[in-house]
Amino acid sequence: MGGYDTSGSAEGVQVVGNLAYVADGTNGLQVLDVSDPVNIRPLGGFVDTNGYAFSVQVAGDLAYMADGTNGLLVLDVSDPASIRPLGGYGTYWAAERLQMVDNLAYVADGPAGLQVLDVANPAQMRLLGSFATSASALNVQVVGGLAYVGDANGGLQMLNVSDPSDICQLGTIDTKRPGASVHVVGNLVIVANGEAGWTL
Repeated sequence: MGGYDTSGSAEGVQVVGNLAYVADGTNGLQVLDVSDPVNIRPLGGFVDTNGYAFSVQVAGDLAYMADGTNGLLVLDVSDPASIRPLGGYGTYWAAERLQMVDNLAYVADGPAGLQVLDVANPAQMRLLGSFATSASALNVQVVGGLAYVGDANGGLQMLNVSDPSDICQLGTIDTKRPGASVHVVGNLVIVANGEAGWTL
C-alpha cells in the first residue's frame, strides 16, 4: 500500500494510532504519520542519540529506545516536532531490544545478557538485576513473571524474572540458529531464526 524511505536504517517500529515510531539506526528515532499509507509523511524525530537505535516502545508520551552502546534512552514524544530526552542509562554492553512492563524495562544487552531497569524516574533510572545469558542476548519478551530471551548461539532461554534481583533460568531450547526475534502467543513461543526460518 505504501512505504517511506527513512534517512537511516529502520531496525524497529511501533505503531500507536496513526503514528509510526521508527528506530532508525544511526539516525535515532523517526516519527511518521501513517494515517494515509499511500502518502506517509514525517512529523519529526530525534537524531542525536549517540548510539544506534535498534528498537523502540512507546507508552503514552514516552518513548523507550534501545540505543546500542548508548544503552537505554527515554524520550518525551508528546510533540513529535520537538522530541526531547528525559534520561538515559548506559547498560553494560549494547542495548539491542527491550520490553516494557509497567515501570520496568527488560533490555536484551548483547554479551551482557538481560538487564532489568527501574524507569519510573527517567532522570534517575536504576538497575534492579541482571542475568548473564550463555550467549549474546538478541531479543526478549516478558509475559507474567517469565522472560523469553533469544540468543546468538541459537538458544531460547526462559528466565524467572518475578524478582529482578534474583533472576534464575528455568530452561533452554536449542533452535539451531540465532533467536533474532521472540514472540509469545498463549502457550506458544515463536522464534525467528534468520535464514533457518522460524521455530515454534
